[in-house]
Amino acid sequence: MMRNEASAHVEFRLRDEAAAPALGTDLALALAATAAVVQRLDGIGRVPVAWRAQDAHGPLRYGLIDVSADLGFDVLVARVRALLEDGGTGERQAALTLEARPLPDGVRLLRPPEGYSEARTARLLAQAVTLAADAVRRPRAALRDLAPVAGEDAPPLPHRTAGPPTEDTRTVPARIAAQAAERPDQPAVVCGDTVLRYGELHRRAQNLAARLVARGVRPESVVAIRADRSPELVIALLAVLTAGGAYLALDPEQPQDRIERLLGDARPALALVTHAHLAALGATGTEVLNLDDELAAAATDPDPAPLPAPLPGQLAYVSYTSGSTGEPKGVAVAHRGVTRLVDPDWSRFGPGDVFLQIAPVAFDASTFEIWTALVHGATLAVYPPGRITPELLAETVRRHGVSVLSLTAGLFHQVADTAPEVFDGVRRLIAGGDVVSARHVRTVLREHPGLTFTHAYGPTENTTFTTVWTPDGPPPGEYLPIGRPIRGTAVAILDESLRPVPVGAVGELYASGDGLARGYLGRPAATAERFLPDPGPDAHGDRMYRTGDLARWLENGDIQFLGRADTQVKIRGYRVELGEIESRLRESPDVQDATVLADNGASGERELAAYLVPAGSPEDLAGAAERLRDRLAATLPSYMIPRRMYAVTALPLNANGKVDRGALAAGDALELGGRPDAPPTAPGSELERLVATAWRDVLGRDTGVHENFFEAGGDSLLLLRLRARLTQLLGRKVPTVVLFSHPTIRDLTVHLDTEPARTEPSRTGAEPGADAEREPARRGRQALQERARRLGAEGRGRRP
Repeated sequence: MMRNEASAHVEFRLRDEAAAPALGTDLALALAATAAVVQRLDGIGRVPVAWRAQDAHGPLRYGLIDVSADLGFDVLVARVRALLEDGGTGERQAALTLEARPLPDGVRLLRPPEGYSEARTARLLAQAVTLAADAVRRPRAALRDLAPVAGEDAPPLPHRTAGPPTEDTRTVPARIAAQAAERPDQPAVVCGDTVLRYGELHRRAQNLAARLVARGVRPESVVAIRADRSPELVIALLAVLTAGGAYLALDPEQPQDRIERLLGDARPALALVTHAHLAALGATGTEVLNLDDELAAAATDPDPAPLPAPLPGQLAYVSYTSGSTGEPKGVAVAHRGVTRLVDPDWSRFGPGDVFLQIAPVAFDASTFEIWTALVHGATLAVYPPGRITPELLAETVRRHGVSVLSLTAGLFHQVADTAPEVFDGVRRLIAGGDVVSARHVRTVLREHPGLTFTHAYGPTENTTFTTVWTPDGPPPGEYLPIGRPIRGTAVAILDESLRPVPVGAVGELYASGDGLARGYLGRPAATAERFLPDPGPDAHGDRMYRTGDLARWLENGDIQFLGRADTQVKIRGYRVELGEIESRLRESPDVQDATVLADNGASGERELAAYLVPAGSPEDLAGAAERLRDRLAATLPSYMIPRRMYAVTALPLNANGKVDRGALAAGDALELGGRPDAPPTAPGSELERLVATAWRDVLGRDTGVHENFFEAGGDSLLLLRLRARLTQLLGRKVPTVVLFSHPTIRDLTVHLDTEPARTEPSRTGAEPGADAEREPARRGRQALQERARRLGAEGRGRRP
């Protein structure tokens, strides 16, 4: 590859003349190689390209290349050659377009006009040259198997990035015992008017632990606990750990059927249950102890002999997550995972801090809240039992002087919108568990300049947090990065063959290190599927967890979260990440919050529905429906624009503080006007019926005469099929540029009625009269925009 400094363009030339004498001047091969790398970097399926067929002054022609990782390179080159021979169109397809033209001794690739930085462009072209050289030697190899980088000039491939090692390896009971010895009279747990001091917490947990040991609890024994948020619940959790057991927290709000399934799967040695929840566990077959009675009896027991501290490798707790088969899976977490979590390298905590305990104990976020506070000698303020409301949250934070607050994304958004005073006295705010809105973070940080915000990401299988990101101030851009791995943690971004991806390329995120869970309790097959041998050169037989999350490395070493690999939906054959649409909707001044669902519409086809919390009244939002769609159409392709929009007063949250999508779809909502799926108009004239027949044959379904071909699921390849089918049915050739310019059955029929049959346009230029027809094709061009335009910018994107 050579750089022409005067023009800032890049020459595509290969030096390996023995392997490929004509490679450096092959326009189709150059476009194919570069499109393959763009697909790898941006994860898109259609790459917009442009080329000049003759010299530097010739007109640009445009088209789309369909690319997938399993496609053979020879097939891809054949597709590109067909596109070049067809001549494409004179209309630009998308904002991010690869431009190329042949030169006597090479192919010049022009820099994409937006989204790609200088470094990203140079990397793209270097990888395209290397991939093309490999492809010439192995033309039938799948794109995923071709080498994207090679040689001395290749950028390094980060196999994995690791945080610093865990320093204090003592387990939680030992560290809390040390705090009790140092500060026995300092408040450890407070709830309302109840104050539990460190000395009392330690003593009561020790006494209850002795009773559990007497009941047969041993290292690795699972003890179920069902109780509301309270100081007594904290005592019970600590007592189980002190006894050497592992706790299984059961959410009091969970239905009886789920409780029975969890107990049947975990087979606990016994269960500790408060009096209020005894009846629900009476018929499960598990030995049940009344927690209230046990604590009362333990208060009069003589102080027991100290129990040995659990070892780092012993089981600490079991947390159930939803399984893809419908059966919940118990994640088995060892003490070393908790030890590394509560000893953060990204923040300092101490006796002067007050942590809020608000997460359900069955939710792994509580692991951070409870044990980080207590091992550092801080005070744990317990949110009262019952429903979480922004008003009561504000009162609880104010009353106890909470300085460290951890919220799920959904709860954070609600609080930021309705009760921002919650953050007035908080010094450290952590949010995660779902996609966090950058707009909400900016607003909160601007209004609370003394607040430090941390964006946390991590699956339950890697003990709550895997990576964190803390900005210096209000973050710019539309998305938040998820940052870098925390202490005792390593992460890798790998392709489908478990090979590291280059910086900027889309891959799946894998986690390893001290936080890694043992696996799924009693499910070796499920464990083997998700916990894999680490292929890294320095792994030494370690395991890694496949998160199922798509991500990419950013230039600065941070990680950008791109969505779930297994929850993306397909709309009209396109892969759609719902979080991306939600982020765009939240940018609107008319929208306070948003969630997008995919369901089956009236036609039975998969379609998108947006549920919006209005910034003003629902009536105001109803009037803004078309404005919202226009706003989305400016940045998203048409298949990503929700066909239905609803106004809701608030997004319902489940017990874990995440948006309850099932309740949202089943609840009351005001459908907004301007729905773009009105009953289609049937064809009228004989010519319209013939054109409609061609559309049906190509698209596989009937469409109305006013429906846009591209919005109905068409693309550049289907357009070529449509042209061929029209030629068969009408006995005349319809130029491709005409199909672009007249993307509806009615528009095309009118054009064909008024224009005489014409031959195909010249390959070297635009068809006469094409300039006058460009404006009607604008909607077709919008329908072909890809997510490369939106997620390609360096340093913009992200989650937990």
